[in-house]
Amino acid sequence: MVPDVLVQVVKAGASLAACYLSSSLFPEIREVHRNKATGTMLLLPIPSMFGNGVLWTLYGFLAHDYFPLVATNAVGIAFSAFYMAVYLRYTTEKCSVLTRMLLVWAALLGLILYAVLSPEAKSAVKERIGYIAIAVCAVMFGSPLVVVKQVVQTKNSALLPFGMIVAGVLNSVLWLSYGLLIQDMIVVAPNFLNLMLGATQLVLICVYRQPKTPSKTEKPQETPAIPVEKPGSDDNSTSSETDIEESKMSRDSMA
Repeated sequence: MVPDVLVQVVKAGASLAACYLSSSLFPEIREVHRNKATGTMLLLPIPSMFGNGVLWTLYGFLAHDYFPLVATNAVGIAFSAFYMAVYLRYTTEKCSVLTRMLLVWAALLGLILYAVLSPEAKSAVKERIGYIAIAVCAVMFGSPLVVVKQVVQTKNSALLPFGMIVAGVLNSVLWLSYGLLIQDMIVVAPNFLNLMLGATQLVLICVYRQPKTPSKTEKPQETPAIPVEKPGSDDNSTSSETDIEESKMSRDSMA
């Protein structure tokens, strides 16, 4: 039997890792707010993070797992809702982005109503919601891979959200451990898949490192000046000395 202390420690670690993952996009969102433009930031990780939080919160209620499942995913919902608001404010494609977000919200609302109003057994509803949550979770963790072609072509991993990827790998390891401890394959399966996706993205970052930009304080190295001799300078000086000697000899002979 697994010691209860170990379960509680893994629970706390998984909860902290999930909160760290939820906050991992904050630096990019801050840049969006500062520049008043979304720039190269991808949209897909944001609504997928929101959907992931809603579905795992719903699954946590159905499984009566209020901590860490419900508590930590509620934090994820709050963060991703904030990200969506900032992204929607500064994107130049407001109509398209809003349409996609509304579709996500409508789908999530339909799943919530299904879980609450379905006449099926709660165990069957919980299982179905769990499978859908696995799919959405895979989309969230795999979303940075949509730019993998561009990363390979440019040999630059700047488009990959490094903070989110590292947080995702750490999160997957701890939640995988938690799922194994409580013997819940619906928790184990997505986190094993997400761990593989995260590892793949870390390999891409290592292979295609961002080019190092020179520091503003660094001064370009100056190439030492090499003195260049004029061609024929030695010949000219020798010739002039010879002319002087010849003129002296001619004066002496005349004398």
